[in-house]
Amino acid sequence: MSGTNADKCDVGMIFVHGIGEQAARATLMAWGEPIAADLQRAWESVGEVKVDSQPQMGGADCVKVTTPASPQKRTYLLTEARWADSFLVPSSSEVVFWTLRFAPRTTGRAARHAFRHLANRVRFARRVTDAGVELVNER
Repeated sequence: MSGTNADKCDVGMIFVHGIGEQAARATLMAWGEPIAADLQRAWESVGEVKVDSQPQMGGADCVKVTTPASPQKRTYLLTEARWADSFLVPSSSEVVFWTLRFAPRTTGRAARHAFRHLANRVRFARRVTDAGVELVNER
């Protein structure tokens, strides 16, 4: 967009998705279209709502929604940010090195957690059993 007042937007929403195989515009359409439709429904009783799904925005995919002038004209710009392609895919040797470096630590933490969980269950079972024995002995 150029910097003129005619191009100014009152509200901007950026939908960010991370690493994955999402196609361009997928996140924008999944999250932005329902919002644009809600804005359209909310303002349609007042007047025409303009929805431009391809405004010129320096090559970025975006949706521009302009509400009627009454009671107050607002322009919403919805766009997506894709950063999945900004990362280099690690080589196989880097993945193996990382796995060998961190696997013992993560396995140890998982084992510790499992042992604590099991120990807590055993303690709870003993308390319940001991309480049951005390109730039987009191009769």
